[in-house]
Amino acid sequence: MADIVTFNHTDHDIRNFSINEVTGAGVARHGASETSLCCLRVPREYQRDFTLTVSWSDDAFRPPQTLVAVPPPYLAGSNGGHVSVHFLRNGDVKVFVDEY
Repeated sequence: MADIVTFNHTDHDIRNFSINEVTGAGVARHGASETSLCCLRVPREYQRDFTLTVSWSDDAFRPPQTLVAVPPPYLAGSNGGHVSVHFLRNGDVKVFVDEY
């Protein structure tokens, strides 16, 4: 199981989000989550067909958005790890599996 941390690089607050149906709290504009969110199932070894579905809404009053992300390859680690979700200014969302 992996913890989830979020980073908001946008000019709008993220009101809420979920990743593979694990719901997270809001994240202030240009901010990061204050605590990690538990727990997301991530394959121990990288799998090319592994995807993460991210859904979110922000304070710009747009309809909720959903994106299916493919994390880049990662190495298995002995200490578990976390998933980093980055909401970018251009509207993209990047997802990374770190030290898993």
